[in-house]
Amino acid sequence: MTKKQLFWWVILILLIALPIAGGAYAFYYFYYLPNQKTAETENQNPPADEGPQTKTFTGEFVTGETPQGWTIVEYKNGLGTTMLTSGVNYTGLTALEVKNPTGEVVFAMHAVYGVGGVDICQNYYKFADNSTTDFNSITNYNAEAGEPAPTIVDLSTSTYSSIDLFDIKVRRIGTKLYWDTNPALTTFEASCGALENFFAFGTPRFTIIETGNPPQTNGGYHFVVLTTATTEDLATLDSILSSLTVNP
Repeated sequence: MTKKQLFWWVILILLIALPIAGGAYAFYYFYYLPNQKTAETENQNPPADEGPQTKTFTGEFVTGETPQGWTIVEYKNGLGTTMLTSGVNYTGLTALEVKNPTGEVVFAMHAVYGVGGVDICQNYYKFADNSTTDFNSITNYNAEAGEPAPTIVDLSTSTYSSIDLFDIKVRRIGTKLYWDTNPALTTFEASCGALENFFAFGTPRFTIIETGNPPQTNGGYHFVVLTTATTEDLATLDSILSSLTVNP
């Protein structure tokens, strides 16, 4: 090959190689390098923490944890309830509400005093770990009062969520709450009769002040759950109720 021919071969190779090299350089400069820098920046600066998903509610009487948008409202000294005898003074927690982000009262409990109720259990709510002794006692009580034995509502295979509400144990099926009237035992003795929709707390309690009588405390609260509450709201309610504690 002559020098002239070699010269033209070199020129041809350069003409072919330069566009390829230029394209590679352009890819590196305009695509790879910016993306690499972006990736390095993201690694060096991870997304900021969005903050806590719950907040602590500290009221005058109770403390609890609520998700963003949910609220707990306390009422005291006879307010918030229509289930107290008039002409009597009351102090302490007399109602409590749990509201969802749209302002609906998903759960409420109202202090009760002087409101009577039928003590006969027309229904007996039977869980898998129920107490046979408890059922027999209720049946005997009904018989002594001239009433038939309670109708057994079999919940032994029902799925429920468990809630520790202050000093009692609660089970929720849908929007209905059942509470254990004797938590000291390993069995679950579901409330019935007059106590079916009334909690009997050891704490919290409110104080009753009547003229001529010494002050007395009462832990009786009527409770309601929003019947149209969504499954998501009910699950959130379980968490909120289980977080509640009575302030010292």
